[in-house]
Amino acid sequence: VDAHTILGGAPQDLKWNPSTVSYLQIGRDNVFREGVTISRASKADQATVVGDRTYWMACSHAGHDVTIGDEVILCNNALVGGHARIASRVFLSGHVAIHQFTWIGEGVMSQGKSGVGMHVPPYCMFADTNRIAGLNAVGLRRNKELTEVDRRQIKEVFRLTYRSGLTLQQAIEEMSKRNDWGSAATKFHQFLQDVIAARKPYNRGLCPHHSKRD
Repeated sequence: VDAHTILGGAPQDLKWNPSTVSYLQIGRDNVFREGVTISRASKADQATVVGDRTYWMACSHAGHDVTIGDEVILCNNALVGGHARIASRVFLSGHVAIHQFTWIGEGVMSQGKSGVGMHVPPYCMFADTNRIAGLNAVGLRRNKELTEVDRRQIKEVFRLTYRSGLTLQQAIEEMSKRNDWGSAATKFHQFLQDVIAARKPYNRGLCPHHSKRD
């Protein structure tokens, strides 16, 4: 824990009652560099949660009631709004902003100075504002837990989701017809189902895919 870091500070929430007893739960082998701030939960007996082996660069921040998975990296000035969920092995580049109540799937990577207020499925890369730029090809290649079959299936579910011309519901239905998906493609499929089923305030929709030429 480096200088000027505040872990478990009061939530930045206008409804916060200072008498509320809440928590910040932190796993093992994490690094918090200069000026990192992570707020504790906003409700009684609840916790903001940080997993294992995360790395927080200078002035990165996570708000109240956030969940951060394992091996997440937040670069300088990356900001995660309250109640957001960041899955494992996510890489948030410098000056990235994640809107409150937003879900970021496993293995996602971001372009610097980008932001999302919509859900980003696993293994993707987002850029600019609410734009899926494609798959996180570097992350897929470096992830030793993924097989070549997994990588092919991830590309297939990405194609069905973003490049098939199907609606999201239709893409989910097509995926449901397959019984040979591995754990990675299944994770992507389940994420989409969760997005469809999400209720307020998590009903933020799926981040769309646009190429730079669009």
